[in-house]
Order: sequence, then C-alpha cells, then structure tokens
Amino acid sequence: MHRTTDGGKVWHKIPMPVTSTLYKIIFTDNSTGYIFGNNGNILKTVNGGYNWTLLTSGTTQTIRNAYFVAPNIIYAVGSSAGANSLILKSTNDGASWSTQTSPASQNLNSVHFINANTGIVSGNNGTIVRTTNGGANWTLRASRHHSKSERRSFQGQCLRICCR
Repeated sequence: MHRTTDGGKVWHKIPMPVTSTLYKIIFTDNSTGYIFGNNGNILKTVNGGYNWTLLTSGTTQTIRNAYFVAPNIIYAVGSSAGANSLILKSTNDGASWSTQTSPASQNLNSVHFINANTGIVSGNNGTIVRTTNGGANWTLRASRHHSKSERRSFQGQCLRICCR
C-alpha cells in the first residue's frame, strides 16, 4: 500500500497488517477509511491511512465490496472458494460483524442501498439479491443477464444495473 499527500508526485509506502489481496478501499471522511479483501480481512484507519488496524470480520471468505448506509452501518459482500455468497453487516463502524442469510449461491461483487432499508446486491451469473428491511431478509430477484459479470454499478433511485 502506498499513500500520497501531494497529488501523486511522491508516494510513501505504508506498512499493512496483512499480505493478502485487498479489493475495495472506502474513506468516509479525510481520516476514517476501510479496506476489504481476501481471508475476511477488513482494515480500518482513523488517521488518513498512515496506520491500519485489522478488524475481526468473523469470516475467512473473500470480501469484494462494501457500502456505508449511514455513518455506523456498513454492508460488505463477497464469496468463498465454494461459490457461496457472503453478506456481512456492521452497525458499529466495523467493530463487529454479523453474517446475513443470503439466498444466492454465486459470488457477490457489488452492494448499494438507496435508503436504510432498501438495498441491492449483485454477483456472478446475473445474481441479484434484494432487501427491503435493512438486511433482516434477502430475496433472490430474477435477472435477464446470465453470463459471468465481475462488476456492476448502481445509480439513482431506480437502481439501474450496468454490466461490463
């Protein structure tokens, strides 16, 4: 991991507490950031990325993406080598995580919420999973797309899904 404070002219190497692959980095403000990756690794910084602390996720599965619904509510999605889907939720800034029951059997790659209750998760082979009650229940939604899609993006209230 490297960090710059001058727009990319000079980069400084930052020691990390893990060596596994990391997939997603999100900053909630100038100081607080999170990184998600393999082996259930979730890292957090509270000083702008100078130091990172390993959080306990409760899983060894790959975490590919995350979304902050509110300052302290985070959803993270991913998969295992056996292609079982993973949805995690934290209600305390990542201090602890609970595994959500997902009806999907595919790798999950993207998550987005339009409000505190309504969220969509997408994954491989056109998988779409939806909640309307803040993750208490997730339902598998029909999809017309059936080829492998590694990335999806969500935009606006209507949650248009774009596949590459």
